[in-house]
Amino acid sequence: MTFQTGHRPAPPEVVARRKGFHLLHQKRSLGSVSLATSYDYSAVVISNDGPGILDQGQTGSCEGHGHAGGITTNFAIKGSPIKLVSPIGIYAVARCIGRKPDASGHLPPLTDDGTESDLAIAGIEEWGVCSADSWGDFPANPATINDEPTMAQLERASDFRLNGAYFLTSDPSSDQYVIDIMTALAAGYTVAFALPASGPEFQGYTGGVLSSLSGPVDHENYLVGCSVPSAGAYSQATVRGVNSWNKGWGEGGFYSLGRLALAQTQDACVLDLSPAAGGVEQ
Repeated sequence: MTFQTGHRPAPPEVVARRKGFHLLHQKRSLGSVSLATSYDYSAVVISNDGPGILDQGQTGSCEGHGHAGGITTNFAIKGSPIKLVSPIGIYAVARCIGRKPDASGHLPPLTDDGTESDLAIAGIEEWGVCSADSWGDFPANPATINDEPTMAQLERASDFRLNGAYFLTSDPSSDQYVIDIMTALAAGYTVAFALPASGPEFQGYTGGVLSSLSGPVDHENYLVGCSVPSAGAYSQATVRGVNSWNKGWGEGGFYSLGRLALAQTQDACVLDLSPAAGGVEQ
């Protein structure tokens, strides 16, 4: 079985406009959080309140699945569970926002070739998000993945509002990158990020800690855990990620990255959402 990837890097001018994670530190007073040596919300993901291990099937919708799984897990961590956020809605709106009209002024049809994290976030900011049940077209289906969103779907996508999206602008090979990840986890936030997934190391992963990855950064996932052997030993960190290739892959849908593999990741970000008027939690 060949798994689909679908993350696309943002252009440099988009990266330059990103809000850094330090802004969330200030907003939520995260800078004063005392860090433990280990965090792991894997059990929350597969609990009755979590999203479970998602399956994007033979589609390029990893951006939708990575963000939807992370958002749903965030609410479960904080003790305010919600229904699974729609991966298809996030993916569809992101691609709509990223389209440009052709020479005749017509918008091209949607294509299942992935999207950027920034476009997924822009779609959430403009339209909000709703549950997978409310949006429909779930689970992911190659036959419907390129369907245009209806106005009814877009109107239903206002259940939750985006308070802020913050990128970890620290160097992925630095200690600060690990500190930022652990700070987010300590405050109850998962971390969405992209990694190289088309190489044999990730494609054939069956367990253990991945020490390195190969290929382009092409797949969106989210982190639910990070540990170090002792306080401050960030160069020896291991992180725990959640994939969207069904629970038959890897360690029941989970995987672990060592420090060198983590340094190959990009576009890590933290999303802060809350229920809007009409946003109904479980």
